[in-house]
Amino acid sequence: MTLLQLRYILAVCQYGGVSKAAEALYVSQPAISIAIKELETEFGVNLFIRTKKQLTLTTEGIFFVEKITDILMQIDSLSKVMSDMGCNEHVLSLALISISGGNLFSNSLHRFRDLYPEIQVCITECTSAQAMEYVLNNKCHAAIIIANNEKPDTLDGFVLLRTKYVFCVGINHPMADYKECDLGQLDGQSLILFRDTTYLTKELKYRFYQRGITPKVLLYTMNFSLIRKLISAGKEGVFLTPEAASLLTGVVQIPLTQPIEISYALVWKKKTTLNSDIAKLIEVIREDYPNAASY
Repeated sequence: MTLLQLRYILAVCQYGGVSKAAEALYVSQPAISIAIKELETEFGVNLFIRTKKQLTLTTEGIFFVEKITDILMQIDSLSKVMSDMGCNEHVLSLALISISGGNLFSNSLHRFRDLYPEIQVCITECTSAQAMEYVLNNKCHAAIIIANNEKPDTLDGFVLLRTKYVFCVGINHPMADYKECDLGQLDGQSLILFRDTTYLTKELKYRFYQRGITPKVLLYTMNFSLIRKLISAGKEGVFLTPEAASLLTGVVQIPLTQPIEISYALVWKKKTTLNSDIAKLIEVIREDYPNAASY
């Protein structure tokens, strides 16, 4: 398995086929087809279902693409950081929770870039636990994390947002007309959940098992594009914050009768003299969240 093969696979998914991917990458179609076939042979699985008109990801293919998306994103981020270090440029590394973190930070990022165009911001999407670890190990200057658990004494920060998860379905889903729902009503419903290591999935499974329910999970993923496509088909449901769900079109948000609350915080290393660049970023984010409370 090579990085080039992974980029070819991702390009096929992004552009909707081998020919368009080849055109975008300036390579031949056979080169991409061979790369896909080599990976399928190496793993002993089919990544795509082949028809005359298109390639469609198999279940194994969906899982593979979700994983390599994260891998390639981290590799690209690392490459950018190292290149900027070599050029002695101002670079800030920020870790964000996949899906929610970007939504919370996007406005602040646009303002920060307008105010300080000379400072580059390198973003890594990951789980809350990974983001906290990156800050503690000095791999990132700051992170947006889930603030439901106790903060380590070595971190400082403030809570940006407190919200509640909702159950989201497409407009053609059988539950689309529900005004609210209990987790017990989701027994047998096809679900999309985040990774097992996330706070939400752990909490959901705990609550399901308390009711004697084994959730019917189609896919564990943090890939927002995949979530958008699957939800729009009208067969699956996913748990999102209203803020994240608002980014999807044709989606019905169903409140839970027993809400799952969630808080997000910006954190950075305590007892460390902040360099001027990260101090500026914190100031901009704080301005966008004037009601933010200490964490």
